[in-house]
Amino acid sequence: MATFAQLDREPLAEHVDSFGLNIAPGHEDDGWISPEPVSLTDGSVVQLYKDGEALHAAYEAIKEAKQRICLEMYIFGSDETGRAFANLLSEKARQGLQVYVIYDSFGSIASDGEMFDQMRRAGVKVQEFHPFWPWKGKFSWRPVNRDHRKLLVIDNDIAWLGGLNLSGEYAGSWVVKSSMGLCDLWRDNAIGIKGAVARKFLQCFAKTWYYVTRRGRLRNAEFVYNLDGICGACEWPIRKQRKRGTVLRGEEPRGEGQLGILASAASAKSAKAVFEQAVSRRAAEYRNDDGLFCSAR
Repeated sequence: MATFAQLDREPLAEHVDSFGLNIAPGHEDDGWISPEPVSLTDGSVVQLYKDGEALHAAYEAIKEAKQRICLEMYIFGSDETGRAFANLLSEKARQGLQVYVIYDSFGSIASDGEMFDQMRRAGVKVQEFHPFWPWKGKFSWRPVNRDHRKLLVIDNDIAWLGGLNLSGEYAGSWVVKSSMGLCDLWRDNAIGIKGAVARKFLQCFAKTWYYVTRRGRLRNAEFVYNLDGICGACEWPIRKQRKRGTVLRGEEPRGEGQLGILASAASAKSAKAVFEQAVSRRAAEYRNDDGLFCSAR
């Protein structure tokens, strides 16, 4: 991702029938053709990635980091892929780089906690977002508020974001040889960004880091940038929150260029409302004429 060079296409595994996934370098039968990078007006470059090649690009970019690595992840798995990233981050910390990791407690609930402790001992600054177990938290317990972001920022000019978590289900054998079966793999995309605009994602990460280390109001973790400039005033989905007063115009800086960022944080009220609406819908589906609940058919 650092140079957007052609990815190594040498196969890491024996050929298998395609499920529409980029399983490993060398498997091109899914029909995916890597697009050329796109340049923004400010000179930044954006590259689209598919499936495991996205995590491969992120892994290679971490290798080339010189000053700082910031990683925010919903699922940080402890399988072969997750441990490969953990080992690399630990090695970069031992080299003297500033390495910051935020992982979501619920998303990573199945991960081996010793892996995170090993990273801490290597010098990686690790924070658990909203610990799911009440006795592990330093602040108030918020089990329904989760951090689904998948964000990587390297130095001051590289950012990576998308829908892929750090585990073999997403990476296939692009990072290391994975033991995942074909039916375990997920289909997803990510983008890499190189240039000055990557600093905005560093600001986004910094707001979440400040929140998890000092807490305060959850909305302090929100980051909104240039959406009015891209979409027009009040033309974007969070406008209702603005009217309720939960998002202030002063927190929506308008910038130059072709990039807008909406990194919102779900409130307890919104999570509770979604849950109540889901229960109400299900109840209505299975309620008979006498007002009693019926079994699903």
